[in-house]
Amino acid sequence: MSTTNNVWLAGFKLTSINFYDIYPANSKKYDFPKYWKIFESREKTADPKLLEIKKMYKEDRLELSGAGRYFFKTEHLPDSLWVESNDIKLPPSSEYIFKVRSGGVVFTQACAQLLQQFRLGESTLTPVQIYDLETKKLCSEETFYFLNLCERREYVQYPQVDEMFKLSPTMEGRDKYTTNGVPIKDQQLHVQCEALECELDLWHDPLLMSYVFVSDALHDALVQANMDSQWEMVSCQLV
Repeated sequence: MSTTNNVWLAGFKLTSINFYDIYPANSKKYDFPKYWKIFESREKTADPKLLEIKKMYKEDRLELSGAGRYFFKTEHLPDSLWVESNDIKLPPSSEYIFKVRSGGVVFTQACAQLLQQFRLGESTLTPVQIYDLETKKLCSEETFYFLNLCERREYVQYPQVDEMFKLSPTMEGRDKYTTNGVPIKDQQLHVQCEALECELDLWHDPLLMSYVFVSDALHDALVQANMDSQWEMVSCQLV
């Protein structure tokens, strides 16, 4: 438990070990189980209608990937998750956060229910289940939750005191901080003290890509629920 008011920097511990070969898709919109091989270029088609649907699917998939990477709100959310067969490795119960194709972040029900007790603003957790593309049957009875984290706030101090933080341009045309893969330590990142008054418990700051910020209250709840290890949270230096 934290002993002082603070905000926490979190980098989801999502390595290749936490990536699963699972397709997030809107099966109702695209009839994904039927045409997925065409959509994923496993099979070819000359049907102009299917080619047009494939184009729409690719555009939606690209936006979904961008929303996860750049933290913006999207309406193109999956209604289900799909694997090619029951032989595909599924996330073990010990992992409460994992990544799927397109870079989407998914939570277990227990972790999602904890998050839903906190102030998420416009960010959403969409319920999804995992199905087998061959049989169309459920691979698991468990319900998971797909994250669309879109809330942005700008509290990261500019410039940073520590020279480890290097500025580099983004595709959006603005600078961001990078650390060249060096992990950020407790109290190393300077954040404006106004962050303590944030009306959210989970947000992203565009100055620091690939990380999210967590309030004291959410941090303590994750620790108490023994769900903090995959968040890799470190405390910020408030200025």
